[in-house]
Amino acid sequence: MELATFEAQIQEQSDDLANQIRTGEDNLMRLKEAFLKVQGAKEMLGIIKKESEKPKEPIFPDQLADGTAD
Repeated sequence: MELATFEAQIQEQSDDLANQIRTGEDNLMRLKEAFLKVQGAKEMLGIIKKESEKPKEPIFPDQLADGTAD
C-alpha cells in the first residue's frame, strides 16, 4: 500500500469521525433540551399539586381593599 493511499484513508476516517462527533453533539443537545422541558413540567406540576392541596381560605372585602388577599 502506498503512503499516499494510506494518508487518504486516514484523512477519510478523520473526516468521518469528526462528522459523527458533530452529529452526536447535535443529538445530545436536543436530548438535553427535551429533558429540561420535561423537568420544568414536573416542577410546574409539583407546584400546582402543592397549591391545590392547600386549604382554601375565604377572602374578605377588606383584604381586597388593603391588598392583603393572596
